[in-house]
Amino acid sequence: MGFNASAVMALWIANLMHGDLLPPNRVGWLASGELLLIALGSLSVSALGRHARPRSIGVIAALIIVVANAIAGVPHVQTLVAGRLANGLSMGALLGVVNGVAARRHDAHRVLALMQASMIALLSLIFLSGPSLMPLFGLRGLFGVFVILATVVAVFSWFALPNSVARPRTAELVSPPTWWVPLIGCLGLSAALISQNTVWTSIIAIGGDRGFDAHAMGSLLAISVPLCLLGPVSARILGERFGLMWPLVSGMAIMMVDLLLIPHAHSIFIFGVYITVLNSLVLFCTPYGIALLSRLDPTGRFASAAPAFMMTGAAVGPALGSHMAIAGRYDLLTGIAACTALISIVLFVSAEALQVRLRNSVSGLHFHHNKPL
Repeated sequence: MGFNASAVMALWIANLMHGDLLPPNRVGWLASGELLLIALGSLSVSALGRHARPRSIGVIAALIIVVANAIAGVPHVQTLVAGRLANGLSMGALLGVVNGVAARRHDAHRVLALMQASMIALLSLIFLSGPSLMPLFGLRGLFGVFVILATVVAVFSWFALPNSVARPRTAELVSPPTWWVPLIGCLGLSAALISQNTVWTSIIAIGGDRGFDAHAMGSLLAISVPLCLLGPVSARILGERFGLMWPLVSGMAIMMVDLLLIPHAHSIFIFGVYITVLNSLVLFCTPYGIALLSRLDPTGRFASAAPAFMMTGAAVGPALGSHMAIAGRYDLLTGIAACTALISIVLFVSAEALQVRLRNSVSGLHFHHNKPL
């Protein structure tokens, strides 16, 4: 489930919060620990760079996820904690290697958009089946679904992932090894996720402040999740007709406006439109953001590290917005989220501009050395 790990967590967190296996405060720590290990797993694969073996890492990580979820389904504290933490580390490694392979393709944004669309479809299926499985089988039912999915991923990894990392094209090798330029792009991606998650984690509270009851909000969220497919599907259809930067910056600019409108919705229909646009735009921009990282760093290291920065952004968002949500300062909350979206735009544009400037300076240097006397 990769990028949607925090969304899927809502199902098993809710089950544990109403059970007696773990104290409620420990449940939050377990969820945070799993997200942290997803980020660390992704960074570990990124650090391997060209030495990584995508097929081997993908298959081994998927098999560990199978075992981890089987262990987590055993109703004991130790097995639950060990299983979830092992799942997080392996999920991060799997995400990192798949992301790196996809980002090195010439049609990276299309492949990444397809991955996003597949994850949203899968997330919708899990949200539909999860509430029915858990009353019958408990956490074992939900984790059993993860075991089946990870088994399928292991088979696909063996046949679909390459055995070695593709080398950068010759034309791309002239770019100087400036690690800080793609790092700026990674921070832009993180800021985009902070912006979205700051509001999304408080969306039910914002709806309640507008007078929408909990039942209506639940139905609204169930409908909005599959509608978010519009984002990655649109990115795949649009492709690079307008390059990478224009769709990315335009999507973030529209999201910035949407964030400011959310606390002023006067009907639940309009509110639903706003939150669907918010999540669709994040999923629309993410493939372009990761594809931009692959342009800034042809080795694919930073594209492999992208999930770590995204998970960090997703984790920072709730911490940033929780105090304002408790105080009912929703205008301030969405205003800060919009400012973070603006920071994301500035970071993406700056990274692209710096890369162009460095590339031009290298081209000029080559021309000067090759100029006949």
